[in-house]
Amino acid sequence: MESRSWSEAQSYCRTYHTDLTSIRSKEETSNITLTLNGSGVQYVWIGLYRDHWAFWSDNTTSTFTNWEPSQPNNYNSAQYCVTMYFMSGKWSDSACNEKAYIFCFTAVTKQTVVKMKLQSEADMHSTEIQQQVSQQLSGLMLSEGLTDFRIRWRKVQSYRDDQSKKQDVDGDCKTEV
Repeated sequence: MESRSWSEAQSYCRTYHTDLTSIRSKEETSNITLTLNGSGVQYVWIGLYRDHWAFWSDNTTSTFTNWEPSQPNNYNSAQYCVTMYFMSGKWSDSACNEKAYIFCFTAVTKQTVVKMKLQSEADMHSTEIQQQVSQQLSGLMLSEGLTDFRIRWRKVQSYRDDQSKKQDVDGDCKTEV
């Protein structure tokens, strides 16, 4: 493990993992200190930087903080990045060109498939109707903070065809034990 500046650490994490770590709770702090236990590392870069200390390197909002007493202090008006001290899990603002060890995270992505059946008097096979519905669904997804999604249309059997087939099915029911 080698020491790097904050920007070098960020670049390394983005190339080989996802980004510098974002810490959102005491539990995440504990997980990091447990991981570093016995490594000999004292300070690691984390993904927080001075922009009112509001954002992590991965552009998510920072709501949890764990500063050392009297930190951040922006010593010499040159401390814009954050290190975490392994022993306490506490943070200090540091000059971004200082050298510290890296702590990256790799995002685990979860895919969710949502299927919808739309029933309408409108022609749902019309490209224009599909575009209008897609725009409305996209707007809803974006308003909920979902940015990585795909909307796909698939032709399925019509509701009327479905109902006529149900009427043709024999109503007898057998149960075997």
